[in-house]
Parts: sequence; structure tokens; C-alpha cells
Amino acid sequence: MLDGGHARPALGRAGQREHGELRVARPGRGEGGAGRPETAASLPAAERVRVVQELTRDGEVATQVTSRLLQRPRVAREAMRDDDTRFTVNRAQFDNSEQTRDKVRERMPAVRRIEHTIEYLDLVGSCHSYVATLGRLVPRMRGQEFTDDERETVRRGIAKVRGAAD
Repeated sequence: MLDGGHARPALGRAGQREHGELRVARPGRGEGGAGRPETAASLPAAERVRVVQELTRDGEVATQVTSRLLQRPRVAREAMRDDDTRFTVNRAQFDNSEQTRDKVRERMPAVRRIEHTIEYLDLVGSCHSYVATLGRLVPRMRGQEFTDDERETVRRGIAKVRGAAD
């Protein structure tokens, strides 16, 4: 948690942070404070989940809690088994990367020119690859009989190539 805008240090004593978890000394439980409060322990799991959701309605709080929870290897592993969660995390990573790229492009116009050159070379290379592949295949296939379906499939493929090039 934040204390005056600054992260509290990780300390190993009761009532202080240790390895990303808050350890609180509880009466009758020794200095480690390993047990949970009786109130939380008596609630069903669904109710505890509802309470946590309620407490994390604030975006900043939710971000901090989620970040800390995902730093637990077991929690992260279990969370990533859910397809929707994994998709959402991957989408966020992509969006963050895209935002970073946009900032770099704004600050350094030369980057966009370099990207243009790379994209141009990719396009030219794809064209050469396509022509080279056809140059190998077409001579080997001369004289072969094609069904009407095969000819139509090739025509559709050529139309797709022309459409993509336009």
C-alpha cells in the first residue's frame, strides 16, 4: 500500500510487510500472525470474493491489488488458466506496447521513416517470394489436368492476391 504516495518498505517483523504480504500479529497466534481474522474465516468463499470486489471498485486500488496478487506465482498461474483473463492481460500488454511505440514515434520522427523502410522491404520481399514460388511450381504443373473446382480455387486465389495488392 502507499503511505503518503510512497511504497512502504518490506520488513520482516509482525505488523509489517514481508515478501509482498502483510503480516499482522494477532493475540494468541504468536509473532508470525499466520492466521486470518475469525470473521473472514467464517464467511463463505463467494462472500469473501464479493467483499474484495467491493473494496476494489476504485481503479487505483484495484490496480495495486491486482498487481500484487499477480506477483504470487501460484495466483498468476491459476489466473492465466482462465481464457478471458489471459485474453484481457494480453490485450493490455499489446495496448501498452502500442502506446509506447506511439510515444517513441512522436519524439523521434526518424523511427517512423525506419518503420516505413522495413515495411517496404517486407512488401518487396513478399512479392519476390511469391514470384519465386510460382516460378518453381508453374513449370512443374504444366500439362497436368485440373478439375473445374481446382481451376476456380486458383482463380479465387489470384483474385485475393490482386485485391491485397491494391
